Amino acid sequence: MKDPFAAPVLNRVERLHEEGRDIVRRHWAERCIADVLGSDRVAEVTAQRLVAAIGLAPPVLAVDLDGGWMSMPFVAGTRIDALWWERGCSSNAVLDLLAALRLLPSAQLPMIHLADRAAQLHRELEARSAGLARRWDASLEHCLNGWAREPALAHHALDSFVHGDLSPENLLCMPDGRLVLLDFEYAHRGHRLEDLAGLVVSCAVGACHWTNWVSVSEKALFDTLVRTRVLLDGLWVDLASVLTGNAAAARAH
Repeated sequence: MKDPFAAPVLNRVERLHEEGRDIVRRHWAERCIADVLGSDRVAEVTAQRLVAAIGLAPPVLAVDLDGGWMSMPFVAGTRIDALWWERGCSSNAVLDLLAALRLLPSAQLPMIHLADRAAQLHRELEARSAGLARRWDASLEHCLNGWAREPALAHHALDSFVHGDLSPENLLCMPDGRLVLLDFEYAHRGHRLEDLAGLVVSCAVGACHWTNWVSVSEKALFDTLVRTRVLLDGLWVDLASVLTGNAAAARAH
């Protein structure tokens, strides 16, 4: 029985052995947490099934939306090389994966405008901790101004499949060299360069590398996406810390 006084927690996974094979059961955060942080169970399942169909994610074996879990086969992969962007073979594999994602249908996913998302997270944080929210005021204003200056970031350009949370923890390298993606809870329809920006931020890739991956005409736009991802990640960690009372877990999630 669940402890009614227990602090709410973020997602967790458990490895099980069922019907002769190892599986992973992914337990979602409680809705009171997930709704504030912006994760979407239905979008996650939909996105993972789309990506699994092209061999870049584990298939979804079972789902219980009300029970709060989904299951998939255990993937015996390893975290991608820590300096993948400095190795031609690895960087090409990652860029090819991102290109494959952009070709997936996105109409079934919710559209998310990252500037609106940042403003919403800031409001949620302000409602719970005005002091924490204030330290993001200047960054949010800078972010919103950047989006206003970039016509290519308008709503009509937000039509690509976006994983939404790319990081080394969610990008595994299989023994045969294939890359596999995990954790689609923030999957949505957005700008085609969002995932690249998220990966650049999560891996601390220097501009000397990522400027080779976007066209000259898109560098200012991409810089805006990178700054927005930094802001979103910071707001998310602070908000998750307040909601769960566990700053360390929020930073590690």
